[in-house]
Amino acid sequence: MAAPSVAGIGDISNDGGVELKYFTKAMYEQMQIRGYLVYPESEQELEADKAWYVEQGRDYDKEAKEMYKWFIQPLMLKHFPSSIHPQVLDGSFMKTRWPSPELAAWIREWKGNWDAEWKRRCDEYRDRYEQIMQNLPADARQLWENVRFHDARIQVFTPRDDGSVEIVLDEVGKEQFTRLIFQNVKSLRVEKPELLQGSMCLYEEIDWTEPHWFEFRLLLEAPREMHELSLVAGGVNIE
Repeated sequence: MAAPSVAGIGDISNDGGVELKYFTKAMYEQMQIRGYLVYPESEQELEADKAWYVEQGRDYDKEAKEMYKWFIQPLMLKHFPSSIHPQVLDGSFMKTRWPSPELAAWIREWKGNWDAEWKRRCDEYRDRYEQIMQNLPADARQLWENVRFHDARIQVFTPRDDGSVEIVLDEVGKEQFTRLIFQNVKSLRVEKPELLQGSMCLYEEIDWTEPHWFEFRLLLEAPREMHELSLVAGGVNIE
């Protein structure tokens, strides 16, 4: 699907030139691995988990294998070093068994390194925001303070001929939709325009580019894949 032609926006494209600086696709994929690598603490806990599945008419082992094969294993092969790929391929990481002592030690180290990197990125983004906060348009600061993007779903996304972009969000815990009107948009990059409506927001980034302008970036999840958008605007109304 080609990028829409909007007279009032100077640069609008879907050329894939979108990339969040802190909360990237790679970090989010690794987060899914991090969440998976939590094993039952005892045989009794594992058996209790399996018994719950039986009560629900479900097959624990079958579902665990399917999830690992189609979701977790590809991510591990993508993000783990090649030296550990044999254990990924033979199912040693599966939660239907306990990892060997050697593999458990490797998992602890990997999780510790990932946790440290995630904290570093969160701290770096927070420090960056505090550094630029006074340079941002006042209404742009309201995005940080008053809009909960995480897990919100995009209901409407409309670039307009007057140079504005409308985004309507269904925020978690709110009875009414939140309407954002980004004004004087001079740059809009949408990686997957055909996936925008209904996509779930994962993480947002607000940055300062130059006086009177700010950049807004979103990492989004659609049923098939993650994608991103970014825009540079002069202001925003929140309704």
